[in-house]
Amino acid sequence: MPIFTFFRVAVFSGVLLFSSHAFSNLLIHPTRVNLTPDLRTFVITVGNTANVTATYELSWAEKRALPQGGYESLDGKENEAVNSVSEMVRFSPRRVTLKPGERQSIKLLLRRARGLSDGEFRSHLRFKAVPNNSEAFNGVSQSTSMKVNVVLNFAIPVALQVGDYDAAIAIDSASIAINKDGGAGVVTTRFAREGLHSTWGDIEAYWKPNGGKEVLLAKSGGVNVWAELDTLTQDLTMVNGNFTPNDGELRVVYKGIGAYSDIVYDEKTFTISKQDIQVR
Repeated sequence: MPIFTFFRVAVFSGVLLFSSHAFSNLLIHPTRVNLTPDLRTFVITVGNTANVTATYELSWAEKRALPQGGYESLDGKENEAVNSVSEMVRFSPRRVTLKPGERQSIKLLLRRARGLSDGEFRSHLRFKAVPNNSEAFNGVSQSTSMKVNVVLNFAIPVALQVGDYDAAIAIDSASIAINKDGGAGVVTTRFAREGLHSTWGDIEAYWKPNGGKEVLLAKSGGVNVWAELDTLTQDLTMVNGNFTPNDGELRVVYKGIGAYSDIVYDEKTFTISKQDIQVR
């Protein structure tokens, strides 16, 4: 039976400016948008890190989170979307062209949010690369007669949280697996979630072999556990390949980032024997 830690605090009114991520040659900052009835505007910054001009079209995408991680696309099945926010938020511009090194702001505006019941509403803002004749999107050079256009799509979540922040999450289990070929292994964690709202934070796993010192073993940044999920399985990548199987303790911490940075969602220590460590 999971032991939940509950968080019920006033929903924040500040702008999240914590994390950014480079999707191929497109830099997006931040990687999650949180709106509230009091915070109705938001600005995303995008940048082109390539050495050629790139164009992106922006549109909404509806997705449902999966308990094993990742998303299921609901495009064409919008009626199945989980509390979509796309009809309530406007954004501009809808198309951006960025020269090498250039940045541009995308502005979002929440049009209406009064009268909504407490909970969370979410859609995903999609950035679709527009193919052109440059090598940025061609699989082969200009001199080759047959060209392959690769259309790249990236999406970030846009969430509207209504009501005081209400999230409860517990680390149910954690296990270690290493690769027999010497490659970096993984720490697999499983979470149980309750409450009206999602969580957002970094997961870190620390290993303390019997008689040794504790070290950071694996981590995963910017992990969302969305409100439609009861459970989530998340793999953490080992920070190096020098792990030696032994008896010891595995301490897992899930702590908030951005406006949630003062929250430790959960922390749990697991006793691991050498025989428990999988070799794949």
